[in-house]
Amino acid sequence: MSQEQGFLPAVIKGKIKEKGEHDMLFISALELVQMCQKHGILIGTDCVIHFCDEQGTWHEMTHAGMAMELMQNAELLYSHKEKAYYLHADDFLENKELFALVKVVLGCRCFQKEDLLNLIAKLKRMTTPKDREQFENLIRKELYHYHEIKSDCNMVIDYLWKLIQAIEDKQILTITYYKMNREQVKRKIRPASILFSECYFYLIAYDADDETCRAKYFRVDRIVSIVTHRERFSLKREYDFDEGDLREKNQFMFPGRTEKIRFSFSGLSVQAILDRLPTAKVVEKNGKESIIEAEVNHGRGIIMYLLSQGAWVKVLSPQSLVDEMREELQKMQSFYQS
Repeated sequence: MSQEQGFLPAVIKGKIKEKGEHDMLFISALELVQMCQKHGILIGTDCVIHFCDEQGTWHEMTHAGMAMELMQNAELLYSHKEKAYYLHADDFLENKELFALVKVVLGCRCFQKEDLLNLIAKLKRMTTPKDREQFENLIRKELYHYHEIKSDCNMVIDYLWKLIQAIEDKQILTITYYKMNREQVKRKIRPASILFSECYFYLIAYDADDETCRAKYFRVDRIVSIVTHRERFSLKREYDFDEGDLREKNQFMFPGRTEKIRFSFSGLSVQAILDRLPTAKVVEKNGKESIIEAEVNHGRGIIMYLLSQGAWVKVLSPQSLVDEMREELQKMQSFYQS
């Protein structure tokens, strides 16, 4: 092994300070992992290394094994031949894994481009240098044509974290928010949960003075200010919010009562319906027609989704949903009558 690719003090220049009979290397654990991964570096047993944790606390390592807790995605092994520790890291993100993650982030369009570039740059540092060039070639065009959703908030990631902390600490908030009709309002709320759906992050919350605890949904990208109060709240167990249940039964984040619906489907892919409505199941099949039942939130969202299937769908029950579909179709038909 050459000096340039050998012991760590010979590789990272400008960060070593003499102290007694040992070399002093001031470097974060993440920097050490990245450098070792890039150069195949060995850490000499005569090197005293100081690691900085996420809280900014420095830890002295006089034996390489003490770094294991800081480098959770790597393994330090000892080489008797080299009389040094070397880094073995199988858990770095591979190109295929990184590509899948970034494709999802690009597709959701929920982040501002500057935040997206920052996020991708950090993800790339967690994979191997060998894979990075190929990865960059794979996403270059999509990144160039990336269009973020229009947002009233220029700090979506910061606001998300602030809301999560308020949820954990049970703190009452006052938010300034743009409604769908662009009216600006202020709401004093008890935050309950964060959910991502259809390109948007949503805050699910209860009004601060609503004893019935009726859930309200706020798009995070429409929140323009958040005030955190010292006042704290508590919720009865019956009002603990179930994100999984909402995701199963809700379409387009429109509220509605839970109800079982039944409809026939004669389209090309029944599986697409079952994927979209997680509670759906085929209860009958007559040739090309399938009878499907699903438990959903009966609101504007499910009507929008069923209408998107056109003539492939016929709602059978409940009668209230049949009537709503008929009324909506009649309105649509009136637009095209001469």
